[in-house]
Amino acid sequence: MKVAIEGEVRTLVAVWFEDNVVKIIDQRKIPESVEVFKARNSDDIAFAIKDMVVRGAPAIGVTAAYGLAWQR
Repeated sequence: MKVAIEGEVRTLVAVWFEDNVVKIIDQRKIPESVEVFKARNSDDIAFAIKDMVVRGAPAIGVTAAYGLAWQR
């Protein structure tokens, strides 16, 4: 997704894995701010999907896949 941060347009991904944490751009905060929600387990993933932290079919699918991987 493309976002403007302090007047500069940047391309960001909505969901990524870094430092053993799934990081998600919190869609509830946009457009006022860009904040990252950190999911550390499958319960956090379920919360992110249920409470619409993540939106859009592709991003929800990727997030759900991370949650399933943690279930193993």
